[in-house]
Amino acid sequence: MTIDEIRTQALQLPVDERELLAVELLGSLTSPETQTEIDAEWAEEIFARSTAYRAGQASACDAQESLDCVRAKLVARTSP
Repeated sequence: MTIDEIRTQALQLPVDERELLAVELLGSLTSPETQTEIDAEWAEEIFARSTAYRAGQASACDAQESLDCVRAKLVARTSP
């Protein structure tokens, strides 16, 4: 099976299954050591953001609003 055949079949999956596949594929690109570093950097970022939020220096939105925003940006990037 070629990569083009795999891509064609993958793009026919429902959105939620494509999301899961994408996460698994991306996860396969990093070593456990790299993932540990990435997790530590995210922990620092989360702490900084929560500190800024509690100090009134950042606003928040709910999860659905965040996902809608990200999906709109992805659609804009992939639209001709």
